[in-house]
Amino acid sequence: MKAVGVSLKEAARAIGINVSTLRRDIIAGCPTVELGEVGRGRGSRVDLEEVRRWRARKRGDALAVLEFSLIQVFKSGLSEKIKLEPGKLAYILLKTYEQAHEHVNNEPLIDLPMEMMQLCAIILDWLESGNFLNQEK
Repeated sequence: MKAVGVSLKEAARAIGINVSTLRRDIIAGCPTVELGEVGRGRGSRVDLEEVRRWRARKRGDALAVLEFSLIQVFKSGLSEKIKLEPGKLAYILLKTYEQAHEHVNNEPLIDLPMEMMQLCAIILDWLESGNFLNQEK
């Protein structure tokens, strides 16, 4: 039977942490595909994406930091610097947050946090203005 998941060494290398850190994470509740035993080729195996999600949730503030950062990017005047309408930039930033949320929580984004509601309001203003319809294709 083919082994599922990756070894701790492979996972640690892919994530950029020490194997000992990953072992501590497993003790703290990080999910495994298979708990290992003593002996060559009989080590624990993990699903790399599940480990990444668990570590992001463990940090707890990953999405909150991302929310703050995306708003700061929007407020930095980037849309003028790259000549992109504010509504378009807000849409890109909101989609970035949506993807991060789904990756970290392994579920679709349903309720937007307050910070992201600001971007949503900018997008709605842009859509309601009709400017997106009047652009060259």
